[in-house]
Amino acid sequence: MNTRSDSLRVIVALGLAACLAALGGTAMARQRPAGKAGSASFEPEMVKIPGGTFQMGSEKGAPSERPVTTVSVSDFEMSRYEVTNDEFAAFVKDAAYRTEAEKADTGHIHHHGATYADIPGFTWLQWKGPGSNLEGRGRFPVVEVSYDDGVAYTVWLSRKTGKTYRLPTEAEWEYACRGGTKTEYWWGDTLDQTKINSRERWTNGAPQFAEDDTRNNLQLQVGSLPPNPFGLYEILGNVWEWASDYADPDYSKLAQEPSPRLDPKGPATGTTRVLKGGGWNASGKTDGRCPARYVSDPSTYRSDHAGLRVVRTVK
Repeated sequence: MNTRSDSLRVIVALGLAACLAALGGTAMARQRPAGKAGSASFEPEMVKIPGGTFQMGSEKGAPSERPVTTVSVSDFEMSRYEVTNDEFAAFVKDAAYRTEAEKADTGHIHHHGATYADIPGFTWLQWKGPGSNLEGRGRFPVVEVSYDDGVAYTVWLSRKTGKTYRLPTEAEWEYACRGGTKTEYWWGDTLDQTKINSRERWTNGAPQFAEDDTRNNLQLQVGSLPPNPFGLYEILGNVWEWASDYADPDYSKLAQEPSPRLDPKGPATGTTRVLKGGGWNASGKTDGRCPARYVSDPSTYRSDHAGLRVVRTVK
């Protein structure tokens, strides 16, 4: 499976969903919250990211972040905020789309304040489990979405707008996160809890991590913390963000390519994909750094600490 086949598969699925909608098979979809009216409401606000060359990876982090290698990326645009519930709801309603979590009726959550578990009833709509809803959560990042859900969203967004949207490559994401800096975080080499929504925010002060499932999700509304030098909000922390790359265990293959590497896209094949940025439940000291990376299954992994940020091709 590659990115092209991913997109073709999603286009077919969206086409089928649209046909079902036309035939009246959208009773469940009609129960979902609608996005706000107007093109400006469903299309994410984008920021121009000027291309450049940077040192990708880190010698200070996990082995998977090594070796540091010189990478160049072309100009692109990235969404200023993580994709919100309102934005994702517009897609779901228009395409009559069902997420992987909805199909399985199971989501991955931060359970009992300490462990992680797959629990029935947790979806992007029911972010706190059965009976919960998105009232008042329109500007919070969508969660419980898989990589495949993210691809479906970008295919729909491209078709709806006539522009080319996709998930970012790992190189684009890390370059954008650094914002022209060379440090572990976009603000320096030391964790600053005023700039990131990570585990430390909740364990080093009130409120503490919940000891039950009623407060398993401690996201912040998008735009709550200071932006990085490129104007991107919550690029670190809050929720993990899917990248388009298949996961390589380290940067060694990338380092064997001619230097500098221009717009690398990761391995051609694989079984897992990369997530970047850390989440509200992850340690900012390790996972909430620009070069940090996490990998998981693109279809089955969805959680209350994983969401989306998109890029748009510059013509």
